[in-house]
Amino acid sequence: MTNNSDIQSIVTRITSLWYDYLHQHQQQPPSSLAASSSSTNATMTGPHSLNAQEQAFLGELKTYSERVLKYEDKELLDRALEHIPIHQLYEEATSALEQDDQDPAVALDDKIILRLMHWFKHDFFTWVNNPPCDYCGSSETESRGNVKPSEEDKQYGARIVEIYQCTVCSKCTRFPRYNDPGKLLETRRGRCGEWANCFTLCCRAIGSEVRLVFDKTDHVWTEVYSEAKERWVHCDSGEEAYDQPLLYSEGWGKKLNYVIAFSSEESLDVTKRYTLHWSDVLKRRVLVDEHTLKNFLDHITLERQKGLPEERRAILKERRKREEKELDDASKRTQVKDSEKMGRQTGSIEWRTARGESGHLVKSLLAKQNGVYGLNIQDIQWNGSAKKTGDDTIQLTTADPDQLGGVYCKEQIDLSRAKAIVVEFGFRITNKQGEAAWDGADGFAFVIQAIGPTALGQGGCEMGYGGLKNSVAIEFDTYQSTDRCDDPSGNHISIHTSTPPQPNSAHQRHSLGHTSKIPPMNSGQWIHARISIFLTEEDNKMVDVSLKEQEEEDYTSVLVVNQVDFEKYMDGHSMAWIGFTASTGGLAQNHYIQWKRVDVYYQ
Repeated sequence: MTNNSDIQSIVTRITSLWYDYLHQHQQQPPSSLAASSSSTNATMTGPHSLNAQEQAFLGELKTYSERVLKYEDKELLDRALEHIPIHQLYEEATSALEQDDQDPAVALDDKIILRLMHWFKHDFFTWVNNPPCDYCGSSETESRGNVKPSEEDKQYGARIVEIYQCTVCSKCTRFPRYNDPGKLLETRRGRCGEWANCFTLCCRAIGSEVRLVFDKTDHVWTEVYSEAKERWVHCDSGEEAYDQPLLYSEGWGKKLNYVIAFSSEESLDVTKRYTLHWSDVLKRRVLVDEHTLKNFLDHITLERQKGLPEERRAILKERRKREEKELDDASKRTQVKDSEKMGRQTGSIEWRTARGESGHLVKSLLAKQNGVYGLNIQDIQWNGSAKKTGDDTIQLTTADPDQLGGVYCKEQIDLSRAKAIVVEFGFRITNKQGEAAWDGADGFAFVIQAIGPTALGQGGCEMGYGGLKNSVAIEFDTYQSTDRCDDPSGNHISIHTSTPPQPNSAHQRHSLGHTSKIPPMNSGQWIHARISIFLTEEDNKMVDVSLKEQEEEDYTSVLVVNQVDFEKYMDGHSMAWIGFTASTGGLAQNHYIQWKRVDVYYQ
């Protein structure tokens, strides 16, 4: 472990080198842009006269090329460094590097960026769906459109001001969409544009070379240059995604067209890095002639590099040559990393769905009701003791002996075509008084089965799924039944199945994997769960179970099991129902479920 004096030495050296670099390679400041604008505008007129659409698009790119110059302001960088816990990041990065020596292409600087991204997401910046009321603090605000920005708003680059009305006090709250990274150091909130803008500044403040990446289909992120990897690396602070360039096209399902990267030294079309299907992307690139776009970006690069020393220009030229080859090679890729296959995680479910960024979702099994997403009563099959107890809450059993209940989505899933299934839900287990059920039993299970929407198994320690053929169950077991089920503990999660024609069972010999290293599930508090099921061989047919105790936290993976062959366990049945079952025996407890999200990703 690096001690404090070593870290201080590193920080001092990096900071000194950083300011020397800024002094030696000072770019044109924002105030001098007017002097160069005429030459830039000249490229927007020829070789042929541009139409209004082309001028508007190139004008948008020019705005981004100027915005990144703010990341070279020494005073602004000092302000950013005052917020960043640099000593802590270096210490954490050093520790992580010592523990992970498998990849020689990973260096301390790369680990620092990873730690910076984690700090930025969890400790510094806040995502805003609807801003809270400025007057009473209520989070129940509703959009009322946009208004013109004030002069002060314009001073900080806000061209849009959203208005939200409080449903409690009826007063309106303004939400200016600032583009000034210095102002964002103060507000520390926003959506993807604000996140990328401020995070890019923070990366630059700790000495990294950075790019702000503009996606014309409405997203912004960061690229950081890795000396160890000798290439630019994708960084999305909102998703805490590092080196996952195919996340947007393959995970979110975005139909990309133009992805342009801007730094203080260059501008480059990097779209090929972010897509597998370049020929399809080309068909969507209709805003400007390809030759005109390249000349425009090359001209900006030439202008930015005019004042650089010859040695620096030579380095950038060699880098550019390598990157152009890398981009050409990228357009021929066929492999996608598991981490690049997930839909967008940041933002409300409603917001993600409206933007079409939940992934390749064929049909959501969720419907909006009373401002939240949950299952409509018409879309669910109720069995046994299960009943609806709120706008979005299911009660599988009451805290009475010998209860057995279950619910299934009436909409089936085609397992033969599905690549992945992601389910998010909350659960709460209480005694009859609504408090912790420390002496209760037995638990509940998330079930995928090919029998039918009314299928229920045995009660007691079998939790409503034991005895079901052609099924896989992920049980959340709160009672240690040593005689009948050989349970490992009285608080465990376990994946259970049987090879047909044998029925499923809660006995531990039917477990594919389990964990007891989890919070107490019968605490009476809401616990949030995410189950990610990957169904193809290329994804190792993996099941991942993740938990979090607070809504605002990130999920922590608690159980991963590979090679769960659903085709085998379903005995060849392609259509399946998903849902929950629960039961009580001599001891009892309430089992509540809030079903939040079901995304099915098809091939």
